[in-house]
Amino acid sequence: MSNQTNVRLLYLARGIRGFGDGFATIILPAYLDALGYDPVKIGIVLTGSLLGTAVFTLAIGWIAPRHDLRTLLLGGTALMAFTGLAFPNVQHIAIIVIVALSARSTLPPVILASWCRSNTPCSHAALPIRSGHTLSRAIA
Repeated sequence: MSNQTNVRLLYLARGIRGFGDGFATIILPAYLDALGYDPVKIGIVLTGSLLGTAVFTLAIGWIAPRHDLRTLLLGGTALMAFTGLAFPNVQHIAIIVIVALSARSTLPPVILASWCRSNTPCSHAALPIRSGHTLSRAIA
């Protein structure tokens, strides 16, 4: 696969993930509210989700240079699928927080590491910014 194709696939992955992440950010509080959780518990779950993103970003940034990124992407995808299946099946707030810690966290740092490894003439700093607009342009 050519480098240009890889960069386009990374754009696509980033756009789809951004759309899904935005959708989950809206749906998760509404879902927890429908389950009857108070605003404090909903805030704890959302904070756990953001904290998980920060922790996973640091961890993936530390281990990505030493591992195959394809394996990390597949592992992150599997973890996100598992958490997507776990959310509707758990009711205890502590387990929901644990699931939220890993739900949104794995793919963004691996995608960024993939961009850093690609040999594209584009500026690496501009790739994440451009990719954030990929899906929004496609929808508009």
